[in-house]
Amino acid sequence: RRAPWDGQGGGSAAAAPQRARAQATAIPPVVQLRLRSPLLRAALLGAALIGATIAEEGSGAAGGSSPVVLLNGDNFAMAVKASPMLFVDFYAPWCGHNKQLEPEFDKAALSLAGRVPFAKVDASLEADLAEEFQIDGYPTLLFFRDGGREEYTGVRDNSSLVTWVVSKSGSALIELSSEDELDQRLDQRGALTAFVALGGPSLKASFSDVADYNRKLGIFLFVPRASGASVIEVHRGIDERVELPVDAAAPDTDRIRDFCQEEAVPLFGEITENNYGIYNARAGLGMLWAVFGPDAYQEDARRRREVFRDLAMRFPDYPVVYIDPVAYQEHVEEELGCTAPPVLVFQVGNLSSSSLADPRRYMTSLQEEGLTAQMLSAWVADALAGKIEAEDPLDLPDAEEAEASPGVPQVQVGGDTTGAAADAGAPPSAATGGAPARS
Repeated sequence: RRAPWDGQGGGSAAAAPQRARAQATAIPPVVQLRLRSPLLRAALLGAALIGATIAEEGSGAAGGSSPVVLLNGDNFAMAVKASPMLFVDFYAPWCGHNKQLEPEFDKAALSLAGRVPFAKVDASLEADLAEEFQIDGYPTLLFFRDGGREEYTGVRDNSSLVTWVVSKSGSALIELSSEDELDQRLDQRGALTAFVALGGPSLKASFSDVADYNRKLGIFLFVPRASGASVIEVHRGIDERVELPVDAAAPDTDRIRDFCQEEAVPLFGEITENNYGIYNARAGLGMLWAVFGPDAYQEDARRRREVFRDLAMRFPDYPVVYIDPVAYQEHVEEELGCTAPPVLVFQVGNLSSSSLADPRRYMTSLQEEGLTAQMLSAWVADALAGKIEAEDPLDLPDAEEAEASPGVPQVQVGGDTTGAAADAGAPPSAATGGAPARS
């Protein structure tokens, strides 16, 4: 098998990577997620893959932002793990066929935003990935799902791409046979939010549509119910449940969608790399982190859940979470600055944004057995009023340090990897027949 750069415009194979890297000087601004914590790196990459555009303050890519995420050898495996499905264009910046594909690929990505993430890999630079996935021509489009992959060989226009990806995606809705089976699935949901519909065929069809475009929020379950009221339930956090009665004959899909999106985050719940992106989207002003001792953090969270739920209702702009201090020790110690739990850490400002000028943290002990929501609320209010001195600022690495750190994901914020790609030609005609041409 020839290398991806063989026979493309002359020159030796050994020189091709150097040529490609020289071409890459025209890459538009990319974001280095300057985060040491694996929790934040994995979760924010996952957030980017579900359509979020992460941009530096003052940066901007020619042609606006793109829904397509740029991956490389450092973050590719993390991206596949972060998303149940992923459609990837393995490309070369100089390839004319890729330049024709780019606007159609972007349109398809916008059409499926929130349902299936789109990404791209410069295979002329990422030789190891090109070899691993046997990329021997450009463009090569691979669809990754549940550990497997399949190549797309159809017409490269927006409509064809969307139709094919949807056909391979399957429904996000899981149908169960009984409410006993539902109880078993709910016991296994862990930190994820579960959205449940109980009702007839009309509700199933409506809920399936909601599930397909919101699968990032959690798991979606349907249980047939021949009699009784039709209802949507959201199971979240520690034994939290909210319900929405629905019209069995004519369920309102928009109302169901809005309900699921609004109720996805619990008042008090465990935060993991699987749901961090959802919390992060609600934490533009900050977040409250309960860090319990490693031996019984789940038990402590359950025992004090009412206190923290009350706190969350008093400060709805700040999600209230707890975290596994062993699994995420690096995050707890380095990002939250906590080395002696149990404590409550108040993060003021969204620390995933590099545009934040002055991130602040406040910390108070949770040792006191008689601790109440009123006491914690007074402490939060004092912090917001500037009556409490903040902890030392977080020591986030600067841009040069982040660039030198392996495994830090890069997220493209728009445009292609060369300036020439902005002049992409018309999309290929559907009348060409057979497999589309590749370089």
